Amino acid sequence: EKLVAMFRTDLNNGLSPEQVLKHREFYGTNELPRPVRRPWWKIVWVQLTDVMVLMLCAAIVATAIDGEWKSSIVLAVVVVLNTIVGSWQEIKAGRTLSALENLSTPHAQVIRDGSLETIDAADLVPGDLVEVSEGESIPADLRLVSCAQLEIVESVLTGESIGVRKDPKEIKVRTRQLPLGDCKGNAFMSTLVARGRGRGIVIRTGAKTEIGKISVAINRSASSVRRTPIQRKLARLGLWLVVLALSLCACIVICGVAWGRKFVPIFITGISLAVSVIPEGLVAVTTVTMSLGVHRLARRNALVRTLPAVETLGSVTVICSDKTGTLTEGKMGASELVDANGILFEFTKSTSQDPNEGEVVYRGHVSRRTAPPMDMTQTEKYGTAAADMSMVASALCNNAEVFYDEAEARWKSIGDPTEVAMAIAAQKAGVRKREFASADPAATLKLLVENAFDSDRKRMSVVYEVPMHSTSGGSTTRRCLLVAVKGAPEEVLSKCTHQLTSNNSAPLTDDLTAATGEHCEGMAARGLRVLGLAAKVLYVDSDLPLTEETLGEAWAECDLVFAGLIGLIDPPRSGIVESVHRCHEAGIKVIMITGDHIGTASAIAESIGILQPDHVENSRAITGAELDLLSDEATAMLDPFPSVFARVSPENKIKIVKALQQTGHIVAMTGDGVNDAAAVKGADIGVAMGLGGTDITKEAADMVLVDDNFTTIVAAVEEGRRIFDNILKFILYLLSCNSAEIFLFLFASVLNLDLPFTTIMILWANIIADVPPALSLGMDPPESNIMRRPPRNPKSGILVWRTTLVLLAQAFFMAAVTFGVFLFAALTPFGVTVLASKDGTSPDLYTASIFHRGNPETNADENMFPHIAGARSVAFGVLTVLQLNQAFLSRSVDRSLLDTGLRSNMWMVGGVLLSFVLYIIGTYVPRLNDWLELVPL
Repeated sequence: EKLVAMFRTDLNNGLSPEQVLKHREFYGTNELPRPVRRPWWKIVWVQLTDVMVLMLCAAIVATAIDGEWKSSIVLAVVVVLNTIVGSWQEIKAGRTLSALENLSTPHAQVIRDGSLETIDAADLVPGDLVEVSEGESIPADLRLVSCAQLEIVESVLTGESIGVRKDPKEIKVRTRQLPLGDCKGNAFMSTLVARGRGRGIVIRTGAKTEIGKISVAINRSASSVRRTPIQRKLARLGLWLVVLALSLCACIVICGVAWGRKFVPIFITGISLAVSVIPEGLVAVTTVTMSLGVHRLARRNALVRTLPAVETLGSVTVICSDKTGTLTEGKMGASELVDANGILFEFTKSTSQDPNEGEVVYRGHVSRRTAPPMDMTQTEKYGTAAADMSMVASALCNNAEVFYDEAEARWKSIGDPTEVAMAIAAQKAGVRKREFASADPAATLKLLVENAFDSDRKRMSVVYEVPMHSTSGGSTTRRCLLVAVKGAPEEVLSKCTHQLTSNNSAPLTDDLTAATGEHCEGMAARGLRVLGLAAKVLYVDSDLPLTEETLGEAWAECDLVFAGLIGLIDPPRSGIVESVHRCHEAGIKVIMITGDHIGTASAIAESIGILQPDHVENSRAITGAELDLLSDEATAMLDPFPSVFARVSPENKIKIVKALQQTGHIVAMTGDGVNDAAAVKGADIGVAMGLGGTDITKEAADMVLVDDNFTTIVAAVEEGRRIFDNILKFILYLLSCNSAEIFLFLFASVLNLDLPFTTIMILWANIIADVPPALSLGMDPPESNIMRRPPRNPKSGILVWRTTLVLLAQAFFMAAVTFGVFLFAALTPFGVTVLASKDGTSPDLYTASIFHRGNPETNADENMFPHIAGARSVAFGVLTVLQLNQAFLSRSVDRSLLDTGLRSNMWMVGGVLLSFVLYIIGTYVPRLNDWLELVPL
């Protein structure tokens, strides 16, 4: 009544056209918010403003000022290629909006001015009276006013595929403390009607709906892009290199001026030194290495959408995983049956959709659980009369269909996953619902009444008429009715007065009730969803009207005979225990996030090793309602941080991610439904399910699991660690090579000598001697202990003091050897073949120095060395060989080349050979060597 008054609507006629216009002006259209897309030029600008790219751009300017147009062109090509690759990844990531728009319901059935009409869902306004039926999507958030067996699958919001029975009598206002799945009197936009029909008043549209809130959260997280760990580390490294380049440039200028050299030549010398500081191949090699990692992950069923995400996987400290379909198989199946006498039966191949696969195994009394299976021939058909009736109740109190599709040559099912599992279990036991129908209508069971399940009764019951035939051939005066009931065990037991025995029934005593409760608790503790089964057979007068009024729940659900308990399970995936153990060994915390009851969630988490009562750090489980009572700061300070979150809402998931990130964790979050998209987008690594995931979640994610398997995440983490290790290896290699060039320039500048290399020679060395070996380092196999060491500290930089000292020592050695060879070759013609020109003199290339010593008296330049070009070529060859040797040494800081070996990475051998061949080509191919300012030796 309050809603009707607030929206000025009518429960029979709906809104008038005038009211619709007023409401649309006030509330707006029923459309999801659309984020503003960045234009292409902004995407390109973001790529160009990366620190490492800015350094390359500075080098382009510096070489252009120096007149080294060849160097400028090469550097420009590197920048353009990197920008294209990065921009393409950015554009692909922007497809989240399209998935959101496609998710909206296009049409709706609405009653306006007393007439039922079909309109675009975007035209709905609060106060509209909407009708929904089976197979339709809910067009807006509704407050239900009437429904007939309405059941809605809310998996896109809650992640759980079990349909929710709706009841307009349950009036609960959606709050932070009330889980969305408990709002039985509401229907939410973009959820799917599985059964029945209903009518409701539109209470929220567009961004105000539950899915609209998720959309806003996604747009907000998309607008605040988080840089990956490697991006942050490379940015810091780039800033250090900029400072180093500027410092060295200033040092060179100061030394040159102190030696009396002219400012312009010495300034150009400083620019050349700055070029040598920049590892030109770093950006390209990093991109290629990550791309190779993407291909390797694709072969392991993990599709990575953004390149930096590959490395970020190796930094993960926490994996927040959904339970259904990721940690478990995502297939509900009957696991076991305990009849009213405590006799245990187990179902093999419980999650198979083929009822012909597997069997019912008789194990005797439940106290003999660990005993070997008993011979079924010792019992009657299914073991006991109680087990018999349990299977009959499972088949009849059920609306699911299991059938063989001849066209697709496989078994398929329709209906609620719980009922599908019970129908398959009954068929395995030989009870098939379809077999109760026959060609003779008089022999067919007739469904009279179905009392649907609701959250108050927590039961469902059906009443069938069983055909009766008179022995004399005449009509009978009595009718036989069969009642079958299923539901929460305690609720079913409360309506039972008897229990089935081996051949008859006996009164249900307190001791038997207590024993059944113990059986129920034991099954729940093993992670089973437990349902109670009961039945009764009644004979009534033929003149009794068989209607819903006379055969309603009050009549049907009383004086029942208890038959048994059936336990349903979504079993853990194969290998999940080992994968969780590997995560713990690797210092990674695994957190289960689910919509299940905390008891079931805790049991499953404990069975697979996520919840460990003996380990304090993994011993805590809480519900979403408890989490709602905590502030963001209090959540981040939880100690120990929970390993299981049950009955969570979409807002809870975002809160968990932010709390972990606030304490410095690198978080991977899995998800499949729309409810997961915002948290997936906000995590450092968003992981979507490829088989069961929605399009929006896949587009919001950094990685998509083709097989929806948690073990694939662990494999991806291992690959991410390998990639970071290899990136670190080639960064150290590139920096050691560039540091050697820096030392060479410093030696020459401090001694007031000509530079050993020209700018184009430096650039050529940084390409041929750096890139192929660096790419080979990116292919290095993982260390044997890669998943037995803790994650890297996200706050630590790429370089530590120990590796820095080793790097500088190796660089100093390469520079000292090369500089010695340069001096020897420059002062003597030893080892240099001087080709005479046509007039008998040495070519200008051999006698001209790129940088000259100025003569203040004549204002002319003098050659410092008579064989400067040849000396540079000799030094270039020596440094190339030393750098190629350095590539092998860079494979490990702790182990020698004898320990690592050559065969463990044949790519390295190939990369070194390729670099040497490129060096030979650049030195001896005519015109090319002139362009590179090299001479044959």
